[in-house]
Amino acid sequence: MKPLARQVVLRFFVLATLLVVLFAPSVNRVQAQNPPPPTPPKITRERISLEGVSIAEVLRHYERLGGRKGPFKVVVEFTQEPAALVYAGSAGAPQMQVATLTANRVQSIRQQQDSFMQAVRERKIQVVELFRTQRVYNGIWLRVESVQDLQKLRALPGVKAIHPVIPKEVEHTTSVPLIGALEAWGGLPNVQGEGVKIGIIDTGVDYIHTNFGGPGSGYATQDFTRLTEPGNLFPTAKVVGGYDFVGDAYNASDPFSIPQPDPDPMDCNGHGSHVAGTAAGFGVLANGSTYQESLGDTYADLKDLSPQDYRNKFRIGPGVAPKALIYALRVFGCSGSTDVTEQAIEWAMDPNGDGDLSDHLDVINLSLGAPFGSEYDTSAIAANNAALAGVLVAASAGNNGDVFYITGAPAVARYAVSVAASNDQGARVSAFEVTQPSGIAGLHPAVEADFGPDPGTPGVTGELVYASPANGCSTITNDVNGKIALIDRGGCFFVDKVKNAQNAGAIGVLVANNVGGFPFAMGGSDPTITIPSMLTTKDVGDTLKANLPGVFVRLTSQYRDQYFLIDPAEEDRIPTFTSRGRPASIRVSNLTSLPQVRRSTLPPR
Repeated sequence: MKPLARQVVLRFFVLATLLVVLFAPSVNRVQAQNPPPPTPPKITRERISLEGVSIAEVLRHYERLGGRKGPFKVVVEFTQEPAALVYAGSAGAPQMQVATLTANRVQSIRQQQDSFMQAVRERKIQVVELFRTQRVYNGIWLRVESVQDLQKLRALPGVKAIHPVIPKEVEHTTSVPLIGALEAWGGLPNVQGEGVKIGIIDTGVDYIHTNFGGPGSGYATQDFTRLTEPGNLFPTAKVVGGYDFVGDAYNASDPFSIPQPDPDPMDCNGHGSHVAGTAAGFGVLANGSTYQESLGDTYADLKDLSPQDYRNKFRIGPGVAPKALIYALRVFGCSGSTDVTEQAIEWAMDPNGDGDLSDHLDVINLSLGAPFGSEYDTSAIAANNAALAGVLVAASAGNNGDVFYITGAPAVARYAVSVAASNDQGARVSAFEVTQPSGIAGLHPAVEADFGPDPGTPGVTGELVYASPANGCSTITNDVNGKIALIDRGGCFFVDKVKNAQNAGAIGVLVANNVGGFPFAMGGSDPTITIPSMLTTKDVGDTLKANLPGVFVRLTSQYRDQYFLIDPAEEDRIPTFTSRGRPASIRVSNLTSLPQVRRSTLPPR
């Protein structure tokens, strides 16, 4: 597996975690709420008459996708309120009484859903059942073959509404010090995540990684579809539970892709591990080992380190709540989108599945979403219901820009913490080397591309030549044969630039950014690309151009994650990609902006 991008812009939940670690001791189980906290107003979800359920919402959604006539993925919502709302309405009651009420509601909903599916079979309606929920949402997810079958479904008893399934996409060592976490650890008791249970609803978590206390090796001996192989490593003391709801091959963008769940939530993408590390990673020392507290060297003592000493100490800094427990709830395959977000929220509400919701997780993080979200999106409703039952829900506002109404679902849920992005001033990246001329010789920041081969060690050395055209978006007309092409960012896809240089005989490509900011991993996919490429900063690119000709460089993997870059102008800057627009619903979501551009857990494979 190719190592994950060194600088990945992802969503995470610094503020949400801090809120929980600061206040979790006083807001816990139902019976401990004395006096109970103010109950938020009941969510109003009605918009479709219970007499004559409309399927217009479903048809409008699929018309926007090109007028597809089938198959459709839909959610059939039923009339009974889900168990989470029963739980939320029972605050202050004895635990046994609440447990009985919620278990009875789960059972009642199951019976209602069983009766519905029996009616579907009797009427020979062509559907494939995907999954059901009873705790955070009363619904069944179905794949329906035709509009005619949709019409038949809406006429069945007990149906409240029929909604389209809207796929969700993934969105995410210095940001933890930036928000003051070190000072909190050192100045207050019990604010390091002690006893807090965090659900990472994402691509899974690499529990073998040293950031989570794993050995950092042994991947080849594991069967990541079961827990019974000799030497199984899951669960761990840090990643204490979870589930894979989908399997590696799942992709909701394929209407025929059916989840293949298994009990092992290993991450084959990297996004979820990054998010989990940001939330609750132990930290990884410069030598690659897991950080472990010792006398005089504890999380509380880290506040006394200078910024430089802190950076030198850690290859990966600790997460915001390093003593919290992680639950890996995998809803994505190795790539693509997901339709099973609500199933993971359901699991988080009742991890052991017994109908007693008092063991729910404290926090769930959803670094995922669909733009132009609606409060009527099933994931937003499930998020609201979980929040009403006492779960702190943090979700990505989105990566689709500062546009009105573009905030994604489930972040539009009125009781969720909707998280936008801001930059940090520091980043740990890779580097390339200038070997000549002496005036600029040495290491300079850059990041390897996600496509093509890694530069390797020692790497690829050659004369640097500024391509013509400079953006490399068409046939390169000057001589780059046997040389490393310097190409400007912009105008076309990164893979097109590199492929054009390869076709012209280049042995490598160095892309110079055309705007300020940290270097990042160039995205794209082209299996025919056989030369390495890296992206560097605009300032470095300008320096290289000013010294041409006569510049020789070495593209290499030797300095991966070893170059620390500081840019004070980046601190707290709101990046243009982050979604800050108000949601389409009447009420504005609880939007906050947090440091997002952060290096966290990276797969060693």
